[in-house]
Amino acid sequence: MSRKHKAPKLRELDTIPYVGGFLAIATILAVLLVALETVPSLAPYLPYFVLAEYVLVAIFSLEYLIRIYQAPSKLKYIFSFFGLVDLIAILPSMLGFANLTFLKVGRAVRIIRLLRILRLAKLSKVSTKNSAPSSSVYLYNIEIYVAALTIATLILGSLFYIFEHGQAAGSSIPSGMYWSLKVILGELAYPQPETFGGGVTMVLTRITSLVLLGLLINLAGTILRKVLTGSEKDS
Repeated sequence: MSRKHKAPKLRELDTIPYVGGFLAIATILAVLLVALETVPSLAPYLPYFVLAEYVLVAIFSLEYLIRIYQAPSKLKYIFSFFGLVDLIAILPSMLGFANLTFLKVGRAVRIIRLLRILRLAKLSKVSTKNSAPSSSVYLYNIEIYVAALTIATLILGSLFYIFEHGQAAGSSIPSGMYWSLKVILGELAYPQPETFGGGVTMVLTRITSLVLLGLLINLAGTILRKVLTGSEKDS
């Protein structure tokens, strides 16, 4: 009985009307901000990026404190996966105010926070699975797949930028995202990574490509089985 009362409290902030959507938009803006800051041609707009960074860090810091306050077990939340993700969203920026280049580049890891949006999409799909038509359930599956592809591209592209920063292939996060998307879609990894970390990122990108391909085949097979036989039973 006690577990059933504890579980909703960890997600209470996400279930408040408009709050979940607001945090999702703030996360996407933060991701875009980190990516655009790495584009050399946008350097004149850096003061505006810094101002937006202060605002976003304040929002994420307040969210982090509220989640700690709501959590039945403070330490359990702090050291949980999403607790660490929330900490990553603010810690590199706070340390980055010391103007250390490594910490500024490390802010790109904030993109991992997008996994929370994927989690919310999954919860939304589960909550409507029993009441929504089967076509809506398939649409949710497609949306989650597209979200997973986008998040993988962002994370792997950012890792490629972190390791290949200063190399021809890693001039910015958007260029790293373009590189990772090409590799995920099956193209050759060109240009080739020039660092060990870049090579590891390439291997991870290949593995991610296989995982996403498997998910896509499973989704396509489920939809095709429904069309041909009318069966909605999961394999």
